[in-house]
Amino acid sequence: MGGNSTLEEFEKKFRSLQFVVLYHQFPPSSERESHWDLLLEQPNPESSQLLCFEVSVPPGDWQKTTPAKQLPDHRAIYLTYEGPVSGNRGMVSQILKGDAQWVTRSENLLVLNLQFRWEKEKQNPLVVATLNLTKTTTETDRNWELKLQVCDLM
Repeated sequence: MGGNSTLEEFEKKFRSLQFVVLYHQFPPSSERESHWDLLLEQPNPESSQLLCFEVSVPPGDWQKTTPAKQLPDHRAIYLTYEGPVSGNRGMVSQILKGDAQWVTRSENLLVLNLQFRWEKEKQNPLVVATLNLTKTTTETDRNWELKLQVCDLM
């Protein structure tokens, strides 16, 4: 067998990518509003950082076009982490988690196919959906619009 590929590299390249939605609740004394963080594992196998978008409404409302603000990339630990955030920045709790498949990734448009359960319970149907993120302005790379289109329940 030729080449330098190892089984670990193969699995990393072809495994399912994940996404998570965290509810980020700030303390009452904070200047920031509580919100939902959408964290997306990137398709680049060398990247260990998650794309992050702050959304002011819960995921159940994402079937309508919703503003989202891109935040700095987050560490991959947030795919599984729940609890306090350092620097007195409140708490995060996982609302959704599932698999993501990238369809389109350009400077102004991100499209992913998602699979998840609304409340992480095995008896809830598996949701198959398409997530579209569209940049709303060229002056800043932080403002996007998000829309979740549910395709099927399994």
